[in-house]
Amino acid sequence: MKLRKPSEGTVAIGALVAFAFWVFVALPFLIPQGYSSENPATQQYSAEKPKEGEVPKALRQRLAIIWNRTWDDPVLSIFTGLLAGVSAVQIAFLIRSDRTARITAEAAKRSADAAVGVELPILVPVDIRLFRNKSANYVVGYPEAISTFRLRCKNVGRTAAELITQSVEWHVTDKLPAMPEYKSNFPFVPGVFCEREALNPLDMIVNFTIALQPEEVQAIVDETKFLWVYGYIAFRDFLGSRHEQRWCAKWQAYAPQPDGSLAAVGFVYDSVTPAEYTKRT
Repeated sequence: MKLRKPSEGTVAIGALVAFAFWVFVALPFLIPQGYSSENPATQQYSAEKPKEGEVPKALRQRLAIIWNRTWDDPVLSIFTGLLAGVSAVQIAFLIRSDRTARITAEAAKRSADAAVGVELPILVPVDIRLFRNKSANYVVGYPEAISTFRLRCKNVGRTAAELITQSVEWHVTDKLPAMPEYKSNFPFVPGVFCEREALNPLDMIVNFTIALQPEEVQAIVDETKFLWVYGYIAFRDFLGSRHEQRWCAKWQAYAPQPDGSLAAVGFVYDSVTPAEYTKRT
């Protein structure tokens, strides 16, 4: 039969038990009857010294006797040194075992988080458009003073997303501030889901109006400023945890073509967009 190697924790507990046995059980039999130490290191305990012929009971008395006898008895000195060495080794083993267990637990948590992350829903904007006011026609070229905005997202993740709320903001500027400010809030009816590989429901944003001032329209035409539209969609995953998918797009009226002509474009993703506007949590 193959013997099982004791664990480090078992060895440590055994060492502690042996030390306790030495102090409380074996030591009284090793102390000679009527032993009295005159070492100045134990004079402070003189009021607590046991009477002659009496085995010391207080732990401080026993430790004081051990200390004194360690210097007088070579065998006891060697044993005490070995016991201290074994204790130090066991403490080192315990520290290393604790560190190994902590690293293993952290690795297991990262692995579990990664496994969950693979299954999470991911909402990606796939249709961002401007419509002419009170019509079904897309805006082509420069936007008018009043237009209607529509956004649709697709779930490219592996599980369904329960939609909670969303925000849509717009701003006419040459450069967005570093941090977005969300003021609008359009909650969904409870129980609205965006299934895997499906577009979000059409009733997300159907009548969001963008009203531009004349000077803003002129700045967009002159391309000194741009129309930025940004926001987020909040949803819950299959574990009930809340997430946000932020998005941001810039209106580009026209883009030059290789033949020198201009082609109408619309909303595009710009590389200078601050990271906070497209962060996913």
